[in-house]
Amino acid sequence: MAALNYTSVEKMLETLPSVGSVTSITSSTLYSFAWDAETIVNAKLSKLYVVPVVGAPPVLAPISTDIALYRLLTRRIFTQEQLNKSDWPDRYKESMDLLDKIASGEVSLVSSGGAVISGGVITGEPWSNTLNYSPTFQEDSFESSVVDPDKLDSIVNGRM
Repeated sequence: MAALNYTSVEKMLETLPSVGSVTSITSSTLYSFAWDAETIVNAKLSKLYVVPVVGAPPVLAPISTDIALYRLLTRRIFTQEQLNKSDWPDRYKESMDLLDKIASGEVSLVSSGGAVISGGVITGEPWSNTLNYSPTFQEDSFESSVVDPDKLDSIVNGRM
């Protein structure tokens, strides 16, 4: 099993000890829900941060744990009536709202040492397999378009 970055089976059991007494729920089951929660967190944060976020900011632990437990409860343990009587829908909503604020940059991630973890626009330079050739089409006119002979040779050689 791959390492979890923000939560753990132990953290889930500390947060909701009664889950450990459900006979159909194993450590492997808990791990699976924790993994799913972390993929949700990473998907949300990926536009602003490189994920998984290095240093596992402490705020991501309760968010990931709440998401994992809510998903476990709603899919494997609670009936709709039990869910309606619990505080888990509110906890889940609060966690998702905070995650959305972090993902939008409205709330900063802070390391356990108190340093703000910088996010930024993750940009990449576009690359193509024709990057090293002269462009075929020109902006000014069709007549000025030229096909790079090296590009043509490469195309022909690629077919052989």
